[in-house]
Amino acid sequence: MEIRADFSQETLDVYIDKDKIIQVFTNLLGNSLKFTEKGYIEMSVNNKQDSVECVIFDTGRGIAEEDLPKVFSKFQQFGRREGPGERGTGLGLAIAKGIVELHNGKIRVESKLNEWTKFTFVLPKYSTEEVLCEDIGKRIQEAKKEGKRLSVLDIKLDNYSELKREFTEERARRVIMKILEIFKEEIKKRDFLTSKSIDEFIVITEEDKEGARAIAERFQSALKASVFEIENKELKVHFSYGFATYPDDAGNAKDLLAKAHKTLSG
Repeated sequence: MEIRADFSQETLDVYIDKDKIIQVFTNLLGNSLKFTEKGYIEMSVNNKQDSVECVIFDTGRGIAEEDLPKVFSKFQQFGRREGPGERGTGLGLAIAKGIVELHNGKIRVESKLNEWTKFTFVLPKYSTEEVLCEDIGKRIQEAKKEGKRLSVLDIKLDNYSELKREFTEERARRVIMKILEIFKEEIKKRDFLTSKSIDEFIVITEEDKEGARAIAERFQSALKASVFEIENKELKVHFSYGFATYPDDAGNAKDLLAKAHKTLSG
């Protein structure tokens, strides 16, 4: 059996939960491997105008037409022959569908019994800012109902370009990953931390201005206590931070993000 891959040659930017989308691919590919005895399995990722289309195609046992509407239902298994052998839970495809739909995507199946099966899932392209605005907007509504404040903290690594010049982009990214892990240790359970870009991070917190400032100071203290080394050279990381609070500084998500970015200072 042959494994084929057809991936876009251009870099595709899509805002996803990486581990969960890997799980979707794993479930679909696992099914193809289980039910394809000869021929080939092909994975493809295609760039569309507003989405990314992912396809797993195989020349396996296929699914009967009358069974296609039930493929994504829980505890359903198709294509398995009677007798000994591996038995699944029948949950893999239902889980895959749930993950895709949580990304506001769609998944479908086409098949011809004893010839081929094709699973296609489509993920919409979102910019980081669009996703952040959506999440902040929801949190603003909650804060409004509860009479609370909400702060957006913008943290930027000032010397990322210097790190890339002195070392390599891959090694500089490793430092960023370590910094993110340090930041995660310093935020509360209900706070939200994400990367706006490779060198800029956003924290959404229910704290007021003083609370947001305290988070930034905790980050700085934690960074000072950490040692970053590449090729036995000790690195110094320099950050700027800014913040904006609802409803004091802005009344909507887009303006909160813009104000927090505008106030960036070391």
